[in-house]
Amino acid sequence: MTQEDLAEAADCHPNYVGGVERGERNVALLNILYFARALEVRPETLFAALTDRDISRLPAKSARRLRKP
Repeated sequence: MTQEDLAEAADCHPNYVGGVERGERNVALLNILYFARALEVRPETLFAALTDRDISRLPAKSARRLRKP
């Protein structure tokens, strides 16, 4: 699925999808629900794919909060 396809299915702008994909945008819970519906997955599936590498690319404060204790 392209960013344009996802944006259309989730009823948002392709630039927003691109910003989310690049980690430049914070995603509201409602938009996560829209993305999940558009992708035909459960919302928790979008979080299950997070890896330590993904987390390490976040700002330090955010990364610390997401790492397991």
